[in-house]
Amino acid sequence: MKLGSVEHYGWDQPRTVRLVAVVDGPHAAGEFAWLQADASSAGGALDVMVRPRGFPRVWTDHADADRVDVESWTLAPTDIVGIERGLALPEYAWQPGKELPDQWLFVDRGPTPKRRRSGSAARG
Repeated sequence: MKLGSVEHYGWDQPRTVRLVAVVDGPHAAGEFAWLQADASSAGGALDVMVRPRGFPRVWTDHADADRVDVESWTLAPTDIVGIERGLALPEYAWQPGKELPDQWLFVDRGPTPKRRRSGSAARG
C-alpha cells in the first residue's frame, strides 16, 4: 500500500505504508485507518491516522477503490501510546486533536483480483 500526496509535502514519491489498525471515530465505526511507514522507508518513520475525504467517511464504503483521497493527521509518540491503550477498550473512538487535518493525501492500495474483476465488469 502506498501513501502519497499531490501536494508533495517534500515527498518525491508515494511512501510504502502498512495498515496498523482500522479505528472507530466519533462519527462512525471504521472511520479511521492508522498507517505506518517504518524508519527504513524513504523519508523515515511516519505514523498517520487517515480517513476518506468527503462522505461517507467510512473505509468499508471504499472497499472497491484502488485509490482513496484522505485527510491525514500525523501521530506523535504520545498519540500512539494513547491509541494503543484505547484500542484495548471496547468503546474506544479516536478523536483528532484538531479539526483540520495536517495533510491531504491519497492511499493507493493497488489493484487486487477482486477490485480488478469488479472494475472490468463495471466497464462491460
